[in-house]
Amino acid sequence: MTVRNVSWNGALAEGGMATFGFTGSWTRANGVPSPVGCAAVT
Repeated sequence: MTVRNVSWNGALAEGGMATFGFTGSWTRANGVPSPVGCAAVT
């Protein structure tokens, strides 16, 4: 998954914070989950 800003929220002040969420669905049995990571890119 990649998360990117949109035109109206492209900059954060020093010490600022941003949050995001997503909605997903599946149609088969639950398998082994893929690894998930998080990294800040400046």
